Amino acid sequence: MITKGIIIIPTQGFANRLRMIASSYILSKFIEIPLYVCWISSRECNVEYDDIFHDDDLNIIDFNECQKSNYLYLGRQHTQNIINNIIDTRYSKEMTYDYFILEGGHEFKPPALSLQSFVYQKHMFYNSLQFSSIIRDKVCSFSALYDLNRTIGIHYRDIINKYDNNDIENSDLINFTKNSPIEKFESIITNLKNISNYDNLLVVSNNPEIYHKFKNNIKSKSFIKTNTELYDRNNKNAIIECVTDFLILSKTRMIIGTFYSSFSDEASFVNFIPKITPLSDSIGNTQLDYHCLNYTNKNKLPCLNRNDKTFFHLFGEGICNLN
Repeated sequence: MITKGIIIIPTQGFANRLRMIASSYILSKFIEIPLYVCWISSRECNVEYDDIFHDDDLNIIDFNECQKSNYLYLGRQHTQNIINNIIDTRYSKEMTYDYFILEGGHEFKPPALSLQSFVYQKHMFYNSLQFSSIIRDKVCSFSALYDLNRTIGIHYRDIINKYDNNDIENSDLINFTKNSPIEKFESIITNLKNISNYDNLLVVSNNPEIYHKFKNNIKSKSFIKTNTELYDRNNKNAIIECVTDFLILSKTRMIIGTFYSSFSDEASFVNFIPKITPLSDSIGNTQLDYHCLNYTNKNKLPCLNRNDKTFFHLFGEGICNLN
């Protein structure tokens, strides 16, 4: 039996951590037990919890307190592989622990919970989060300049060797620029034919040169960018700018974003907007396992949180040219 709750240690970058917290929050509600977050900064997300969040309903626990408790920890592995162990242990009368500790940056779902319920709860959880005043002020300042509901988000995730090399060696799915080449972004962008239904394309990237590439290569579209100047995830102020970009991206009408990038994946769930993932020819026609739920590749239009009404509204006749 688990008597006090679940403790999670979210890892990796900001969006992966957010995904892990959301999944754990949903699990804690499903098995009716408190959730505690043990936030440990790292070079992938070198910022304290209070620098990002403010006055939310999550319980924060110190790592030393975790170590002093009577806990069950099955190692750092994908929680989906052990979720039945968690549920069984929660109600077991043969063993007793204070906490079950989970660690990672992945998504998981109780098998008995429907996809629709999980996706809805995830969306509602993201909407319940309260961010720090500095982040809220930055988002509000940018939102006052542009009508984000008439803006299309473009998220290009470039490869940063010191953070990404090990992941790419373990899985080619993480090879962002190979799987979502910039030429495929440009092909989708040029097919946005209903120009009366949107004003600008907001470019968000961890490479500041990407904005200029889009702007120079597609002169018929109006590209804008945020005021982000810091890109090193091992820097507190850079993470604050990253979270600001995340929330601004989440307020756009639709995202065209890198395949397997958690940043734009999770942004699409905040206001439940669709994310189209440009794919290279080598993987475009294959059956792909995605790292979060509600991803489909229907009619050669691979996307997360699909919304055909939005697609028709923005692409118009150009939707016939997508492949």
